[in-house]
Amino acid sequence: GRDLGIMGEIQINGGCGMLGFIGKRVVGAGLLAGALGLAPATGLAARATDTLLEEVLVYGTKTSAAQDAQDVSGQVTAYGSDQLEAMHVFNIEDLSFVTPNVQLDGVGTQPSYAAFSIRGLGVDNSIPSTEPNVGVFVDGTYMGQPFGVITDTFDLESVEIHKGPQGLLFGRNVTGGAVLLRSRRPTGDSGISGKVGVETGTQYAAAFAMEGATEDGKVAGRLAFQLKKDEGWFDNETINDNTGASTNKLGRLSLLFKSDEGAETTLILERGGLSGDGVPVQGNFLSGVAPEGVEIPENLSQYDYRVSITPQTDKFEVTQDHVGAGDINWSQYTLETQVDTRRGHLTNLLSFREVDAFSTTDVDGLPSAAIVTFYTMDQEQVTFESRYNITLFDRWDLTAGLYYFEQEYDYTTGLVVRPSSSYRQLFDPEFGTSTGHRRGGGALDQTTISLYMNNEFRLTDDVALFGGLNLSQEEKEVGIHPRLSPGQIAMGTDEFKNSPYANACDFVTGCDFSRAIRDEDTWVNIAPKIGAKWQANDDMQVYGHISSAFRSGFWNFRQTETALLLPGPNAKGPEPTEEEEHYAVEAGIKSHFWDRRLRLNAAVFMQDIKNLARSTGFTLPPEVDPEQPSAQDLITVGDARITGLELELQALPVDNLLVQFALGLLDGEITEARANINRSGDDLINDLDEALDLVRLSDVTANVDITYDMPQASGNLFTITANFAHRSEAAASDDNRAYFPKLTMVNADLSYGAGDGSWKFSLYGRNLGNEVVYRTVFPISNWRVFAPLAEGRRFGLEFSYEF
Repeated sequence: GRDLGIMGEIQINGGCGMLGFIGKRVVGAGLLAGALGLAPATGLAARATDTLLEEVLVYGTKTSAAQDAQDVSGQVTAYGSDQLEAMHVFNIEDLSFVTPNVQLDGVGTQPSYAAFSIRGLGVDNSIPSTEPNVGVFVDGTYMGQPFGVITDTFDLESVEIHKGPQGLLFGRNVTGGAVLLRSRRPTGDSGISGKVGVETGTQYAAAFAMEGATEDGKVAGRLAFQLKKDEGWFDNETINDNTGASTNKLGRLSLLFKSDEGAETTLILERGGLSGDGVPVQGNFLSGVAPEGVEIPENLSQYDYRVSITPQTDKFEVTQDHVGAGDINWSQYTLETQVDTRRGHLTNLLSFREVDAFSTTDVDGLPSAAIVTFYTMDQEQVTFESRYNITLFDRWDLTAGLYYFEQEYDYTTGLVVRPSSSYRQLFDPEFGTSTGHRRGGGALDQTTISLYMNNEFRLTDDVALFGGLNLSQEEKEVGIHPRLSPGQIAMGTDEFKNSPYANACDFVTGCDFSRAIRDEDTWVNIAPKIGAKWQANDDMQVYGHISSAFRSGFWNFRQTETALLLPGPNAKGPEPTEEEEHYAVEAGIKSHFWDRRLRLNAAVFMQDIKNLARSTGFTLPPEVDPEQPSAQDLITVGDARITGLELELQALPVDNLLVQFALGLLDGEITEARANINRSGDDLINDLDEALDLVRLSDVTANVDITYDMPQASGNLFTITANFAHRSEAAASDDNRAYFPKLTMVNADLSYGAGDGSWKFSLYGRNLGNEVVYRTVFPISNWRVFAPLAEGRRFGLEFSYEF
């Protein structure tokens, strides 16, 4: 790896595209924000130790006013803008190693595609029709698609990570938890702030924000831009150039309107985009031995042989001959209104989001191989939510809400199998018409409606009962174009010639869904939650609750036609998976000691999962396809159980020295297998399937953070921070053929700035041990594995200011 640096945020230049966007759509609003004045954008904190100990307000509980994270009866890890600044968190992925049992990673198949996992539950593929286990919400808006979710934390007011099933308040598809990103709102203050920086790679970044209000304070505005340009961190010997280059742009305009009656309306207009190379991929070959304790039957063929492998390299070697490309653009418009009524508080949220994405990836990562995939995605979604908070009899807090979500999208995917010389140029005329090119995809129209009610009833001043229920209905209509296998196409078989799906999808124009397989389904459920808490004193809360959540069924938009013909327990037509049902119990404590210089949070939990749905990979046997391509299917594999423990501790043993420790332990198992997950040659469902590890579940996650402030006689401040994090190995595929290696991450920061926080210089290092981090490890045939990489060791220099 190579190192040199920036990573900040400013965005005057490079924001021109954003200004164009804003100018076209909200010219008047943009001019108003410019006339309002300027205001703090990043809130530079003076002492990092004080900042990291501050209570953070969370909004995910949907109470009438935001709550301190320590007051929530559940495990919520939250970071405000000042904490993110003090921790030098630049990207959502930077939070993957700072809290137990949480992995906020990208899937690696496409740039900026989220594969978040909480408590061992998360997406294990990049098929967009797969419903997530972890819901992501931006300014209260559910992200119907994970494209563009892995973004920088620039201009964020807070990040909340709610662990465990969140079906009561967020409805469906939050069975593992929820991640809430909240952009900074106008405060009415006046000022200007920004960042500039450089990071090894080389990467340059700049961000800029200004804020102000009218004289009467009735209208406040905030305007923020960011531009980040990465020239590519990876050396690619095959093309004699860097790989992994990208350009990120983000523009956001926020306006706050206050009425004489006390109502507040917030309008947020956001436009973002990412363009550049495809993901860096390492060309690894399968090697290894059978998993310990597993006996391989002698009659297994080479197509079925089970091996447990981890990528056999500790280097950042990239030799892919096709750099690939990625281009994602999104727009989001959010209107939020809050009104205090005579007896309660009314909140209305309306938002619209659209995503346009395209990518190509050299899946094999080799200098002379022949597998390139592409996808296109066009998505639109609308969200509406209305909720009312009221307090009755001075003891009963009631929240009732209505939620509506609708999305539709078209997804086209394809794969080219042929010599690299014919696809080196992305828009080679042969690329979209090659006989070695299999194409498919899907279209979806989805509507979700939820009614929810949450209650807290205080039996005494110290003891309270809480809970409620969520009634939800989700409808989906799909059209699916199965992909033809390379073997069918190459052989020119009658099956290919007569297939209704042959040449039904085109690289440029998408798929003709009038020739697609049609299907639809509806899921209706009630998700209850009930619990109790005891406020032992002002500094200690003990709680326990039982909760549930549901994950809707989903179809495979990457279905191959030949896979539909396979016999055995995994065979099925293009139909949805069964609905997942999750039931969890959790007990915990949240406390302060030693004059609030020591904070201790801990929880134990168990989660039962019925109808666990997974992405299973398999190799077609030679009688079906002599080229033995790898295929994916989405199936219900059985039932599972996850148990665990979480411990978080913050201690200020002496002034200016903060020590933080976190530990997460997980144990997951398949309690009943209903599919041949381990791909044994006899097509049997047996104990070998139930002995498999759950995907992306690390048994141990731990981190230690040390922060030390050194006040200077001049009034300025030195701050030193060191972070150590560990994550144990985890299965990377459901059949356990591949594993993510264990990781030990080391980061360090040195900052020097003004005591009043008006400016600060920061020098930082990331992944100082130069650990090889694989975003995905997925076998794509009997002899090679798809292994996209994250960047290794980086150093950066950043300057922040506020006035």
